[in-house]
Amino acid sequence: MSKAKTSVTKMHKVITVVVILSTIVMLGLITATNTCHNCQSKTSAVFSENNKTNSKDLIISLDAGNFNTIVAKDVTLVDFWAPWCQPCLIQGPILENLAADSKKNVKVVKVDVEKHPDLANTFQVRSIPTLILFKNGKPVKRMIGVQSEDVLIKIINSEI
Repeated sequence: MSKAKTSVTKMHKVITVVVILSTIVMLGLITATNTCHNCQSKTSAVFSENNKTNSKDLIISLDAGNFNTIVAKDVTLVDFWAPWCQPCLIQGPILENLAADSKKNVKVVKVDVEKHPDLANTFQVRSIPTLILFKNGKPVKRMIGVQSEDVLIKIINSEI
C-alpha cells in the first residue's frame, strides 16, 4: 500500500473518531442542560411549579383584563415567558430577587405567552424570555434573552 493511501486511511479513521466523540459530547450536553424546548421535562415541571409558588406574592401574573391597569402607573417590568422555556426558568429567580428588593421602585410582573398569546402579539413578542420595561403605561425598553440582575437594575435606574 502506498504512503498516500495509508495517510488517507488514517485520516478517515481520525475523522470518524472525532465525529463520533463530538456527537457523544453534544448529546451529553443536550441531556445535561435539558434544552428540549418542545416538551416539558420533569425537571422543568418541578422548577416551574416551585417558581410559581415562590413568586406568588412577589410577582403578579397578568392577563388581558388587568394588564393596562397594572402597567399604567410608575415603572413596571413585564416578563413574557412560558413554563417550558429553559431560559425563562433561569430568568425567573433573577426577577424574584429584583422584586424582593424593596429598594427598587419597580413592579415586576409576568405574562405566560401560552395562556395569553393576545398580549404577546400586541407587543410583538417573538422570542422568550422578552422583558419590556414600561413607564406610565408606555414601553420604554425591550430586552430579549436572559438578563442579569445588574443589567436590569441599571436599566430600571435609568428610567426612574
